[in-house]
Amino acid sequence: MVDFDIVVFPPNSIYLGQLKGEKQDRKRNGKGVMLYLTNGLDNGISLPNGIKRIFEGDWMDDHREGQGYERYSNGNEYEGGFK
Repeated sequence: MVDFDIVVFPPNSIYLGQLKGEKQDRKRNGKGVMLYLTNGLDNGISLPNGIKRIFEGDWMDDHREGQGYERYSNGNEYEGGFK
C-alpha cells in the first residue's frame, strides 16, 4: 500500500500523490496526479466545473521528472519523459 496525500494549491490546482519531507517543507515526490482546473476552488476542496489540464506521473523535489502523461482540455496529450 502506498501512502498519498491531497494538497490544494489555490486558486486552481489539486495534487493527489506521494510527498516527502517534514510537514511544513513537504514536496511532491514519487507518483502523483496534478489537476489544473478551469475555475478556482469554492470553499476549499469542491467539485471543479472542469479540468483544464491533468498530469499523472513521476515527481522529484516538487518538479515533474521521469515518466508521465499530460492531457489538455483541447484533446492534446503527451506521454513520455519529463525533466
